[in-house]
Amino acid sequence: MIPRYAGVGIDCPEWDIGITSNGSITSTGTIYFAFQLFNRAGLNRAFISDAISYAPGNAITITVPAAVAKPAWDIHYYILSASTTDAPDSFVQLARLPGYQYGEGIEPQSIPTVLPITFEITEDEHLQTCAQRCNRSKFAAHPS
Repeated sequence: MIPRYAGVGIDCPEWDIGITSNGSITSTGTIYFAFQLFNRAGLNRAFISDAISYAPGNAITITVPAAVAKPAWDIHYYILSASTTDAPDSFVQLARLPGYQYGEGIEPQSIPTVLPITFEITEDEHLQTCAQRCNRSKFAAHPS
């Protein structure tokens, strides 16, 4: 038997996405989310959500469920990205949640972050930032 670093699974498990009516979003649109796990070996394959439609007055909630953290997985960060399309190369990172708690008096990587944790997208600014950064036409083409 050859020992190897287990890290995280090849594919990221699905996170929970919801739409609520207690936000300050004033626009209408569609967005996709990608979820990944990061450890010292790198990122696993992203889980890309279905298209999520939002409207004025909405908020979008994304929850990292406790079931995502499998036994023996060494998750250093939970990565949330978004895009206006489902093309894997179009996603922009919105949030990075540490997989371990840190601070004064805490040994490194000794206390995993307690899940579930929920992110809320409540403002147009969150969505506009993604739309602007995901718009590849604003960037010059890479030379071959």
